[in-house]
Amino acid sequence: MDRKASWGTLGVVGLIALVGLGLMTACGDDDGSEKTTETTIKKDKPKDRATASTTAPENPIKVVDQGFSNYDSEGSPRAAYGYILQNTGDQIVPDIDVDITFYGAGDKVLAEADDTVEILRPGEKTGVGDALISPIVEGPVERVEVVIPYLEEPLDDPSLIPDGAFQIGDIHTSATGLYLETTFSISTTYDTSRLGIPVAYAVYRNSAGKIVGGASTTGLVAPGGTVPPRNKLSSYGIFPDVASTEIYVQPSIVLGEE
Repeated sequence: MDRKASWGTLGVVGLIALVGLGLMTACGDDDGSEKTTETTIKKDKPKDRATASTTAPENPIKVVDQGFSNYDSEGSPRAAYGYILQNTGDQIVPDIDVDITFYGAGDKVLAEADDTVEILRPGEKTGVGDALISPIVEGPVERVEVVIPYLEEPLDDPSLIPDGAFQIGDIHTSATGLYLETTFSISTTYDTSRLGIPVAYAVYRNSAGKIVGGASTTGLVAPGGTVPPRNKLSSYGIFPDVASTEIYVQPSIVLGEE
């Protein structure tokens, strides 16, 4: 697919934090509380499982928000995107596939991308954002479609899920040269000996609250199993009117056996 590398079997959001562009202090929920979640392993999918168009039962995984933007990077037209998923069911759902299609004039398909979110607990949300690496030579993008292509099935054995969470804070996003740089503090209650390679996604919104793009980074666990106190990620270019940043950390878990 024509996009920044997809990180495959990842976990669910560890914590969401918000900050205005250029501000040093992260904002919390209106009630001042923090949200943390747990995550676990991927479950194999049957090759013949139903598509999301199946009318019954209803797919519990919903795309609750999405957005995109067109922008120039080093003189080339490009596109960025982001979206938010929610598990609206009452069971844990693993291994969630997401397909993203970018359309131009006359609904011509300009590019496609795909992501995988490893797991979502009931009621939980997670976010993914990124940008296409290659220029959109037949653009601009006029709309982006984000779909869950399969009827997602619940986890067979929820007791396999280990305890743990990430805490994110002190987010700062600024324009640096030809890209956006976002830094944030991070800590975790996971047993780091069982922590794989987490990925952090930034989802950027404009002053009207619309999603305009995103970025990602790995390497949140240093050699020896420690979590660096501060991390950063950079975008593919500077997206228009970025006013706030949401950080979603998606860890993978090493269980030793599945």
